Amino acid sequence: RNYQIISKLIDQGAELVKTEDFPLVKKEYDYIIKIAKAKSFLKRLLTALNYRFRKGRLLKERDEFIAQTIDQTLKEGETGILFLGAHHDLLSKLPKDIKVKAVKKRGRIEEYQRGILTRKGKIRLGELAKYLTSPLT
Repeated sequence: RNYQIISKLIDQGAELVKTEDFPLVKKEYDYIIKIAKAKSFLKRLLTALNYRFRKGRLLKERDEFIAQTIDQTLKEGETGILFLGAHHDLLSKLPKDIKVKAVKKRGRIEEYQRGILTRKGKIRLGELAKYLTSPLT
């Protein structure tokens, strides 16, 4: 769906701007691949702990890069659209003159993501999935 939205906007004259720093995204990807390819439980655990220790800093660096890119490329009077995961904390890093309208509540998205990973959270998973796929208001 994101692609369809972006494609339609580009057809109407929108400009697509790269906001991510590829080397930072690649670092995170590499950690996840190392976890998935670990041959033993111990190696998987150690790799996962290493990633968990570093992922907060990686996400912060990515958010800072995204905010800086938006600040440098979004001109006065322009509107930007950003598709972003719930774990990002971009609002605190954007200049105050950039107004942001979130189309879904971050807390509900985080709750959905936790629900996927835990048995207890699966109780409300259907309800949260319905919220995430509901039309924007």
